[in-house]
Formats: sequence, C-alpha cells, structure tokens
Amino acid sequence: MTEKNKYALILAGGGGTRLWPLSREKSPKQILKLFNHKSLLQHTIERIKKHFPINQIYIITSKNQASEVRKESKPIPHKNILIEPTLKNTAPATAFVSMYILARDKGAIISTFASDHYIEDENEFLSTLGFSQEVASRGDYLVTIGIKPTSAHTGYGYIYAGKIVVTTHGRSAFEVKDFKEKPDKDMAVKYVASKKYFWNANINSYKASVLIDAFSKYQSKIIKNLNLIGGDLSKKAAVTLWDKMPSIPIDTAILEKAKNVLVVTGNFSWTDVGDWNTLHSLLGKDKNKNVSLGNAQMYIDYDSSGNLVYADSGVIATLGLKDMIVIKTGDAILVTPKSRSQEVKKIVEELKKNNKKSYL
Repeated sequence: MTEKNKYALILAGGGGTRLWPLSREKSPKQILKLFNHKSLLQHTIERIKKHFPINQIYIITSKNQASEVRKESKPIPHKNILIEPTLKNTAPATAFVSMYILARDKGAIISTFASDHYIEDENEFLSTLGFSQEVASRGDYLVTIGIKPTSAHTGYGYIYAGKIVVTTHGRSAFEVKDFKEKPDKDMAVKYVASKKYFWNANINSYKASVLIDAFSKYQSKIIKNLNLIGGDLSKKAAVTLWDKMPSIPIDTAILEKAKNVLVVTGNFSWTDVGDWNTLHSLLGKDKNKNVSLGNAQMYIDYDSSGNLVYADSGVIATLGLKDMIVIKTGDAILVTPKSRSQEVKKIVEELKKNNKKSYL
C-alpha cells in the first residue's frame, strides 16, 4: 500500500434528529460548532488530513446541506465534495463514491468515516486506522474498527469478535462472528464482561474493488443503478435512478452479510455525539455540573444541577432543575430529562407526520 492509493470518505449527509431543535435538515449536527468553536465535520477533517493527502479526501452530503458543508470543509477541494440528490443512507453513498474513486485508481484503498464522531487519543486513532488499512491491503477483506467498551452502553451497536485471522506489527485482526443491534442493559453488561464484544464505530477500510464486489453480490440493485448513473449525480436521469435505490446503511446492506469482514480493536476514546445527554458528558461543566451553550446573555442557575441548557438569545434560568435538557431556539423549545435524550427523534417523527416542515 502506498500513499497515493489511500483515500478517505466522510459521510456527511445525516440529520442528527436527536439533537433537535438545534440540529435541523439544513444545519445538521455535524456542522454545529459544539466543541472549541469548531464543527464536528471540521474536527473530522483535521483528524484525518494527518493521514491522507488532502486531494484524496472525499465528502458526500445531501443537496440541502451542500452549501453549509462546503463552508465547513476547507481545505478539501470543492470537486471532492459530492452531492446525493436525496438521502439514501450510507450504503448507496459509499458505493457511489467507491465506484467514483475506483474509476480513477484501480488500487484504491478507502476508509470511511462518519462526520459527527468525537475522538480523543488522536495518535492511537491514527495508529489503529493505519493498521486497519494495512490489513485491508493484504487480502480481500472488509475491515472495521471495534472500540474497546468502557461501559455497558445501550446506545451503540456491538461487534462479536472471533478467531485471529491476520497478525502484523504486533497487532491482530479478528473474524467478525456477528453484529449486534443496540442491546438492553442486561445484555450490554454480558457483552462487556465477555471481552469478545466491541462497540461498532462504523469506521471501515477496504479495497474499493473488494467493496464493489460485495455490493455486486449482496446489493445488485444498487450496483445496477450506479452503473447506469455513471459518475455524475446531477443529471436528471441519475436523480431518477438514485430515487429508486433502497435507503439502507452499509452495515445492514453489506457488513452483516459478507463472510470476509474482520475487526481490529481500537483502544482510543470514541463517542458518537448522538443525543443531548452524550453532549453534556463531553463538555466542560460548572461547579453544579451544569453546561450552558449558545448566545444567551446570561445563564442563571439557582439550586439546579446536572443540566444542559442552550439559548440563542436573551436570558435562560433554571430553578430547582436537575438532570434536564432545556433548548431554546428562535422557533422551538425542547424540555426533557437527560435520561430520555435518545427519544427526541420521536418529536421529529411527529413533526414529519404533521407536515411541519419548517421545524425540521
């Protein structure tokens, strides 16, 4: 594997519904400046540009997010920012960009990243990433990174690791015996205690040719339509063909079906910033463990603790409030216990059901 064959793909089309009402369709969580006055997308680019040439980093996003994503994606060349006509989840997007790169480099090895993850221990992350690419280059493998769990988390999927398949540079890659959906608490405790299960970070590496072969085997409709589309998603005929493809994540479409999936373990801190409670856990807190965000002139806390509050203007105050989320934007207010942060997406579903598009 050489430097010229290494490519990165950032998937930046998600909506972040559990961070509503701050995260919206046109301003999703990956472009919100939640950490150090930088967006999660900017943090992702800064992290991976240390490992990939800038002109070999690609981003795929949706039509209604393209303008904001371009603003947040310096110094990535504009020609490397590809636009899906409509959101179809990660499988069609990954297949399209992989075919796009493969047409330009038959030896391409691609690593894919979500645009909204928070990662510390950057050196360990880059070391693990490099190892996953090395494993991918040595055979016809689809390689994923499994994070060593630090708790019995019920908000993540898990990977069940089997026997060692590849060992090099003192590290090993294991066969993937199974992918498990988000478990209940009792099952999560069993997973962690076994030491054979890892959090599914959805950070994957593969030869582009091997991935496309897997799509041809397991998702032939996607490949058939992409062959008809070619490399240009802006054509009217391409939009029609794209709309006919299934909306499906790459885990379900490929990784859970393929027999050549390996997992390498990552011993670095990793968080999917998926809800307000998770965000609260990552940010600096005051003496009462409160977090305040936004452009409010003042946050007044009286006998309140463990809260996350956001206001885009004015004053926000809490009195006797404990372990709550309070979010005030120009047109919406959310109040919920932190423990129910994962359910915020139900509000978005209700807004969609009632055709309240202006609030999405």
